[in-house]
Amino acid sequence: RVGRANGKPCFVKELAFHMRTPLRSKFLSQIISTFLIRHPEKSLASMYKKLPDFDWIEAGYESLYEIYEESSRLQPEAVIVFDADDLLRNPVTMLKEYCSSIGVAFLPHSLSWEPKVIPAWKSWEGWHDEAQYSNGLMLEAQKNASVLPDRVHRMIERAMPIYQAMKCIADRTWHE
Repeated sequence: RVGRANGKPCFVKELAFHMRTPLRSKFLSQIISTFLIRHPEKSLASMYKKLPDFDWIEAGYESLYEIYEESSRLQPEAVIVFDADDLLRNPVTMLKEYCSSIGVAFLPHSLSWEPKVIPAWKSWEGWHDEAQYSNGLMLEAQKNASVLPDRVHRMIERAMPIYQAMKCIADRTWHE
């Protein structure tokens, strides 16, 4: 999500699960909503690795789509959807276009960094290890979803229509 604080762009990263609040509509009506989606096999396998007992609500797909619909209703011109794999396959082009569309400068050096521990992530220890020890944006290796329990496979199946709907929106935005 992108808003303004003291006249400068302000980025807020939040999980859809945590956006279930009575103040949500007021917040969404004042920002550019950017949705970064991931294929359910990837996102839910990752979540299972970090939080094996997660449930459907925590998976966040229904909340994500509800927030997308609400954002689209409040400010249809201020909603952007990215598919993570598309972004990782073509980060320079997509981020240049994204930055242009939200009115911020594209900084090529922001696509790479020195691996380091991020103190602000301490409370989420273990959740961001791959990001903080990486040195840039890269496609992740395909993981074997078959090792997941049946309940996670059922959640993947349940999430697919939501993902596919949002993927179509992303494809229309970035592949026209």
